[in-house]
Amino acid sequence: MKSIKKYIFIFLVAIITWNIIDYFTHKNEPFMKGFHFCLALALMHIVVDWVWDTKEEK
Repeated sequence: MKSIKKYIFIFLVAIITWNIIDYFTHKNEPFMKGFHFCLALALMHIVVDWVWDTKEEK
């Protein structure tokens, strides 16, 4: 159950990050939008994973 909650959280935070990246780059090509989304998803996966594991250890 915890992992499902974690992945939903990663996905939501990635969407927010993606919109921020998109807002500052102003790229309208579909390829760049997809690339930025994958980048945001990967980045948030690493960050949330690290924070989640640190939180669970305490």
